[in-house]
Amino acid sequence: MKYVVEATESELAAVRRVEEKLKTVKQNGMETWHVLHGGIYSRTIFLEKDQVIVGAQIKVPTTIMINGCLLISSGGESFEIKGVNVIPASKNRKQIMKATEKTSVTMCFATSAKTVEEAEEEFSDEAGNLMSRFSDSINHINITGE
Repeated sequence: MKYVVEATESELAAVRRVEEKLKTVKQNGMETWHVLHGGIYSRTIFLEKDQVIVGAQIKVPTTIMINGCLLISSGGESFEIKGVNVIPASKNRKQIMKATEKTSVTMCFATSAKTVEEAEEEFSDEAGNLMSRFSDSINHINITGE
């Protein structure tokens, strides 16, 4: 089983250099599905074939569910994920992901947040850079109150 580990400062710096290069390429908004239910926040995105993204730095441990085929680089390690996978992911990480086919990625963590914005601020100090915050993005939100 793969495990996404905490990144060192030099590994985070390397990912940030890739992120800066990607900022020169036009990014389209994304659809993000958000669910707050039973003390768990889940967010799902779909990546198209050959789409590359650099995620925000995550500051809490999460579980990542991947369905598809994805190359992922995080914590100084790169690996390929194929099929359906549930992966433990440590705090203090920042990933580069490239889909080699249409792929869904869901991240979950325990929270007491009551809104999507609160949950985003809880999992990342880079919440303002999340694609879900871009004006051309579409957000599907389900907050059950349970």
